[in-house]
Parts: sequence; structure tokens; C-alpha cells
Amino acid sequence: MRWNRDAGPFVGAGTALLLALVAGCSSGPPPLSGKTVTSRCLDTSLPVETAVSLFGVYEGAPGPGERERRAGEHRPMRVQVETRDDFGPEVLILSSYEPVIWDVSAVAANDLRGVIVYGYYRSELVGAPAALPVRHVAFRRADDREAAPDGAPAACGEPLSVHEGGLELEALDAQVTDAVGLPIAHFAGAYSTARLALDDPRPVNPDEARRTADRPDRRPGIEAVNALVAGGAIRLATGADIAAWNAKASEQLRSSRLAPFVSDYLRTGDTYVVLRGFTVPEGMNGARARNFIIPEGVAMPVDGGSHNGYYPMAGGQCVGPSPDCRRRDRAGSLPQDGSFRPKWRDNPWGIDGG
Repeated sequence: MRWNRDAGPFVGAGTALLLALVAGCSSGPPPLSGKTVTSRCLDTSLPVETAVSLFGVYEGAPGPGERERRAGEHRPMRVQVETRDDFGPEVLILSSYEPVIWDVSAVAANDLRGVIVYGYYRSELVGAPAALPVRHVAFRRADDREAAPDGAPAACGEPLSVHEGGLELEALDAQVTDAVGLPIAHFAGAYSTARLALDDPRPVNPDEARRTADRPDRRPGIEAVNALVAGGAIRLATGADIAAWNAKASEQLRSSRLAPFVSDYLRTGDTYVVLRGFTVPEGMNGARARNFIIPEGVAMPVDGGSHNGYYPMAGGQCVGPSPDCRRRDRAGSLPQDGSFRPKWRDNPWGIDGG
């Protein structure tokens, strides 16, 4: 079994017997209850025990001897996926922005029941059993022409691209639950890679590390900011402050069970923590704008119309023109029946988020 592959070249007789007994008792998937759900996308019945696994990338990575993709080129690159040996029935959800050659040969011997391939660009699927139900949902082909419909029913949803936690993952989670009849149980994602495996640890995002490394503010408009710091109204945020807001925001998302939300726009060096209420100085627009984390119990700044972003800790909200706030209302990406409404979609302060 996979979990024994690192046991080593020598195992004592007693240990070997114990390992054999444990393997004999725990090998194989759990028994099925006989209960099923109907997948409207795959047009088949699935056992309720079916494991739905999502694998997501922005793009594949070059393999041995393969060159990097050029700017503007949409050349498919291979990504191999691996689940686990102890799964019973499985459905794979594959999502990317750039075209990918999704290689599922490592799990082809498992009890696969279907695959749905989402992406802005249409991807390819290799290594799957011939009779397996497969659905492709995409906007465009690799040559940038519009992707021709290939029979995927409307119940499969929109061609969403997801490789990390956040509102896009929240939207795809809701879409898959409706399309498959079961929620996503497992997720592995990376911006660019040639392999994704559920057993691998979450990859370290170097951009995320840079965003939270403590550093000074060197952006334009520092004079007005320094005056607020000197007056005790704000202080420069640390990586820990940003991580705390990300954690609060994650609590608002059902999909945070799969991956946490991490803001792309809260960065040390231009993010501040509000210590007391204040009136925002004029001119905090464009490159002179800043982001402000508002601790619970601290008054919101009085803003007459800047480009600042405001991130209250209460409920992990976001208000203002920051892309974090604008993305909350992406058309078609969230259920329209009101079943999902993270608190940052509300705008209690009347600030136009764009």
C-alpha cells in the first residue's frame, strides 16, 4: 500500500506481522451503503460515498526537455494527478486557465466514475478509461478561437478556473455540488506545476511570502501616512496582521475546508492597522492609496472619496475599490439564489466598491 512505501529495507518479524495485520484490516475502500445520487452533469448515478477531488492549476509546467511557454502562447503542458489508494468510487474535477494535458493514468485503475474538465482554454484528457463519462467546459481553444460545444449539459456550469482558495473556489465548490450531486471532498492546487497529488503538502507560494514579509512603506503619499502614524491613528501592518484578516475572511467561505483564502492585495509596506477613528486626508488616490485593517471595536475612518481599501476584522469584510472587494460580485460566479452570501458582499458603510 502507498502508506507503507517508506517502511525501509528491513523490518523485524514481529513488526512485519503487525504491519500485515493492519494492512489486512485497513486495505481497500470502505463498503458502499447502496445509496446513490444523480449527477446532472455526468448523467449517471453515483454512490453517496464517491470521493470528489478537485485539481487546479493556472497552467502546467514544462516537462524534461520542454521549453517554457512564450508570452501570448497557449501551448498545452502536461499535469499528472494522483489521488489515494484507499478511495472507493471517484469523480475528478480538473480546472485550469491555460490549456493543460491532464494525465489521469496514475488513477486509471481506481474506481473512476467520471471526469469534468473546466477551463478558460480547452484542455485535453489522457489516460482515462475509454468508457468513462467525461465532460469538457471551456470558453476558448488553444488557438484562441471560441471553443465549440462538445455536448456538456448546462448542468455542468461555467468554465471556472481555480488553483487556490478564495471566491473562485467558493463558486466552483457550489457549482460542482450542483453538477455532481456531491460536494468537493479533496483539493490540490498550484499556479504552475507538472504534478498534483492529494498526499503532497500545500505548495509554498513565494508571492505570498513576499507579501507578508515585514518592510517599510516607500510608496508615494508617505507624508500624509506618516502624519497619521505620528498622531497615533494608524500603524504599519505586520505579516501577522494580514494573516489574521485572511483567517477571518476564510471563516466566511464554506470552501475554506479545502483551502484558505489569501488576499493578493493586502501587502506589508502599504497596509496599515487603524488604532482610532480619523478623517482620511485628501489625495489618497491611485498610487497614494493604502489598505487599512480595522480591528473589532475600532471606528471606521471617515472617507470622503479616496481609493483606499478597508478590511474590517469583524467578519473578514472588505469595502472599497480594492480588487478583493470588487471580486465579491463577479457575475455568474456565485449562486444567485442567496444560498451563499459572504459578509464582504454587504456594504454597510455605503462606500462604492466598484
